[in-house]
Amino acid sequence: MRGKYFDVVSIAAEPLQAKAAFTSARNVGRAVDRIAIKRRLREAYRLEQPDVPSRVMVFVGNEKTLSAQFTDLRLQMRQILVKFSNQNRD
Repeated sequence: MRGKYFDVVSIAAEPLQAKAAFTSARNVGRAVDRIAIKRRLREAYRLEQPDVPSRVMVFVGNEKTLSAQFTDLRLQMRQILVKFSNQNRD
């Protein structure tokens, strides 16, 4: 699933087993920038964790992840987690 600030690859997991991984493409820039992207994604995920569905998810940050307002990043994270949560119910 593509988003404005990051992309997500997800597969269904065993019930009650939510797992997440965070990465960024090497073409983003310096290592410092890639680490900052992963930190921002991790924090947004942590803050939205009560809505996490039972899935294995890989979040891939891009250049916009670094420059985005954190509230916008959290909003996209919440929207994606709710969307995956709804898919689990079907």
